[in-house]
Amino acid sequence: MPALLADEGDDLEKESWPDLKQYFPHYEVFWQLHVYPLRSSGIVYLRKELDEDLERMAILHFSTYVSLSRGFSKIKNRSEDFKYFEEIYANLFCASELAGETVCQFCLICGKCLKNEIAIHTEKLVKVSTQLKVYRNLIHGNILATIRDSNRRRLIPKAGLPDDLGGGETTTGHQCSANRPALAGEEGGAETAYLRTHQARFAVEAPHSGED
Repeated sequence: MPALLADEGDDLEKESWPDLKQYFPHYEVFWQLHVYPLRSSGIVYLRKELDEDLERMAILHFSTYVSLSRGFSKIKNRSEDFKYFEEIYANLFCASELAGETVCQFCLICGKCLKNEIAIHTEKLVKVSTQLKVYRNLIHGNILATIRDSNRRRLIPKAGLPDDLGGGETTTGHQCSANRPALAGEEGGAETAYLRTHQARFAVEAPHSGED
């Protein structure tokens, strides 16, 4: 019977695999075939004096999982009530980039063994990375403010919003005006801003605590 992450993985894998296996099932399959055999007997560490190409592949594979699990954990635990949601996208972007590098490294190893170049189609992965990169870039600029609806649920900008609104600065200004206390004569202004944003489908609602 093949080794299982639930039994033979490292602490992070054991803890998060029950949640992630439904989204990333082939991680375990690849681990069973190409990573687990590289480990020293009885421990989670790779064997000493391992071929550098194999070692790099194993490290990239695990690093992909670490980034993915960190992003998922922030979603599951509603980290800081999604106030810094762009950090989640940064984790997911990092995971997608590392996954691409893992594939390239695997192709390199196969090519050397088979004496022939092989190719694995990664168009879908590249597309995901491109979509996530927009949000990853937000962590290098001003903090992106978010607004709440009438039920105090935080609204997370949908993909493409930073570009649609002319960049993070415009978005921040728009959302800060919705977050600040209403001035005299502006009662209901925050609610109006929320309605305009929501009706334009520029945001998605973060779930209440306890919701899936």
